[in-house]
Amino acid sequence: SELHREQYLGRPFEHIISSPFVRCVQTAVPVAEALGLRIKVEPGICEILTVFPPGFLDTEELAKQFSCNEPSHGSACGPHESLIDQSYVPVVQRSQLTAEFGDSQAARRAERAATAVRENLRGR
Repeated sequence: SELHREQYLGRPFEHIISSPFVRCVQTAVPVAEALGLRIKVEPGICEILTVFPPGFLDTEELAKQFSCNEPSHGSACGPHESLIDQSYVPVVQRSQLTAEFGDSQAARRAERAATAVRENLRGR
């Protein structure tokens, strides 16, 4: 986490957005800890949904799984608080997702979701 802090020092990031799949959130955790930011979970940017319903966790479940056990200086949360931003309202709700049958279908959905996220959030 200290290495990440040095790497991102001085860069004006204000948001970390992640797909709701656990492995994606796991990837975002060290960056969130280094930048002192919480992770916003956006179902709309997840991978192709050939298996339906999708096999990812809801925000509440992710919040229980990803906590600040050892918060560092500038951390986004205190001990045993979640690294997941539960106040974030996704642009695509899990209930709006449907089964997909190709990469292009998933890419269009993810592009629309990412564009809406950028338009809705201030900063970088």
